[in-house]
Amino acid sequence: SIASQSSARFTGSSHRSNNSLPKTTMLSIICGVRLQSPEESLLDIVKQILDCGCDPNKALLKDSGGGGGESKHPDPNSIGCIGTALASACSAGNLDLVQFLVLECNVPVNVDGGGDLPLLYAAAAGHTEMVRFLLSMGADPSKLSNACKWYPLFAACLRGHLQVAKLLREYGASLNTKNPHDGATPFFAACLANDAELVSWMIENGADVISPRLEDMATPLMA
Repeated sequence: SIASQSSARFTGSSHRSNNSLPKTTMLSIICGVRLQSPEESLLDIVKQILDCGCDPNKALLKDSGGGGGESKHPDPNSIGCIGTALASACSAGNLDLVQFLVLECNVPVNVDGGGDLPLLYAAAAGHTEMVRFLLSMGADPSKLSNACKWYPLFAACLRGHLQVAKLLREYGASLNTKNPHDGATPFFAACLANDAELVSWMIENGADVISPRLEDMATPLMA
């Protein structure tokens, strides 16, 4: 299984001195592994790493290999940007790890470790129950990610995650908040996703259907 392979890799690296991965790197990588079966879990491996003295609040800074330049349209699901263990687990959909890190390790849900935002990662990936858990633990649906300059609702709409969008709005996210770097709205993102059901729901709930994206003055109808 993927979990057993990950465990073997961790065990092997922990026995190497000069060439072993830093604990923070290993923890973020393990938490970001996408499992194939709901019966699999990486929790025991994560506990082993933490027992070795790793701080779950530290961020992993990892070059995406894109030449170091800032992407015009950054991707919050890219592991090649900046990540904490919590953000990696949110992106991968590992709810048990997220619950453990928040409830047992007291990792703050609104942590902006190096620029990432756990709720945005979960929203972008469409993990509805994880988004629900983070919100119930106090995650701010209106908090901007310093890494990609997106709000969680924008990320959810861009990928057509209607249920996540409804949940974020229920907890106070505005349908008309504009991204600071380009002025794009969640409705603009929904149009880009070409999701008719999501677009209809947003119109019915008062979304701004006119405001253009400032970088090129494109309107939602042009998306």
